[in-house]
Amino acid sequence: MATGLKFDTRQFRIKSELLKKISNKKKNAALEAVGAFVASEAKDRAPIDEGFLTADIETETYPKNDITVIWVPINAPSSQYAVKMHEDTYNLGPNSAAKQALMEKIVGQKYISRSIDEEKRAIKDIIKREMAL
Repeated sequence: MATGLKFDTRQFRIKSELLKKISNKKKNAALEAVGAFVASEAKDRAPIDEGFLTADIETETYPKNDITVIWVPINAPSSQYAVKMHEDTYNLGPNSAAKQALMEKIVGQKYISRSIDEEKRAIKDIIKREMAL
């Protein structure tokens, strides 16, 4: 007489599918939360003259690709100078200098990429919080 272990895999499959759905929802929530946070940080660091650049920074999440993008749309009022303000070297104007005096963050060049580099710990904390079961 053979002995063995009988195992019903239906419950395992049901729970596995439920966990996958929960994980995807949490992943998407983490992508959106990180995007919102980084966009906010980029707005804090963006140089300011009339405020268009700060207002034009947006975030878009693409859950199927696990991507969140921080960007300035090409049809935004600041699109003509957004890349220049991010990539070029320049002296801050009076409004940007005043903005920087009010905060502990550096205003100006690389305002998006510095938001990621300087806030890695906070970004990791957001991911941990959003992905917690």
